[in-house]
Amino acid sequence: MLTNDGFCTILNKNDVVVFNRNEFVKKDRFQSYKVTFSDSWLAKDKADHFIVSAFLTAGCFYYLSEEQNFSRKKAIHGSVAFSFSIGLGKEIRDGFLIGRAGSVKDIVADLFGIGFALFLYSGL
Repeated sequence: MLTNDGFCTILNKNDVVVFNRNEFVKKDRFQSYKVTFSDSWLAKDKADHFIVSAFLTAGCFYYLSEEQNFSRKKAIHGSVAFSFSIGLGKEIRDGFLIGRAGSVKDIVADLFGIGFALFLYSGL
């Protein structure tokens, strides 16, 4: 179905998805993308991002280097890419959910967690 704003698809009798040049909106669940810089650096959420990213990086590094016998360099690249993509994907998802916003500070906390895990592995 074509509307004035763009392309409209009816998923079921309660959900309508509208695609236009600026936004993706699903009734009652999604919003146009929002990002924030105003959240606190000292929130529990930042510690959660730091810890989860550090564990994801360390776990993936161990798996790639010890279980899959990747070189150290490839294991580092793979573990960083894996952990960062999980964190970035979560923030992109948060930006589309109603009442939530993607946070640049959460991504920075993810990067610090990744760096911390790599620092620990470099010292071993």
